[in-house]
Amino acid sequence: MTEAQASQSGAARVKVGTQTLYIGTRQATSINQDPIVLSYEGGKLKWANTKYETTGADGRGMGLFYNGTGLYGVFSIDGTQGLPTQDFRRVSAGATQAWMRSYGAGGGAKAAVVAKLNPRNGNLQSAVYLSAINNGKTNSFQVKGLAMNGKNLWVNAISYFAPRKIDGTAMRQTDPTATSPFNYSIELTPDLKTAVKASATGWQA
Repeated sequence: MTEAQASQSGAARVKVGTQTLYIGTRQATSINQDPIVLSYEGGKLKWANTKYETTGADGRGMGLFYNGTGLYGVFSIDGTQGLPTQDFRRVSAGATQAWMRSYGAGGGAKAAVVAKLNPRNGNLQSAVYLSAINNGKTNSFQVKGLAMNGKNLWVNAISYFAPRKIDGTAMRQTDPTATSPFNYSIELTPDLKTAVKASATGWQA
C-alpha cells in the first residue's frame, strides 16, 4: 500500500519524528480482521506490523497517540482465541490489576486494548485490556481519545453497561436517569502497568 492509499483510506495517523504512522485493519480472511500499523518516511513504506493479533477473534486498529516520548496504539478485540503469544496477552500479563490482563469472560462484545508501541518497528512493549462488565462478563468499551495527565496516560472512553472501578468491579450507579453508554475515564501509569483512578458520569467509583 502506498502512503497516498493509506492517507485516502481515512486511517488514523500520527507523526513521530520523520515517520508518519497509520493504524487500521486488514482483512486476514473472509471472516476475520486483524490490526495493522504502517510507517512511511519520505513517502516510502518503512515498516508494516501485522502481528498484534492473529487469532480467530476480530481485532482492529483504531487510533494512535504520541506524547513526544511514548507511542500508544488503541485497538478493539471481540474475544479470546488462540494462544497468548498470538495477541496482546503476550505483553499484558504484567498489569497490576488482573482484569486488565486479558479480554475476560464471554465474547462478542468489543473491548478495547491500549498498547505501548516501539516507534522503530511498531512492536508491542506493553498493553492493557479495558472493558465494561455485565453480570461478570465483558461488555463493550470504546476509547475516544488519549492524553497526558502529568506523567500518566489519561484514557477518555465510553462504557456500555457498568463502568469498572480500578479493581475491575462494577461502579455503583448514582444517577438512575443516566443511560448507556456512559462517559468514562481511566488514568494509567505511562508503562500501562497500573490503573491509578477511574471515574464515570452518573456512577460512584
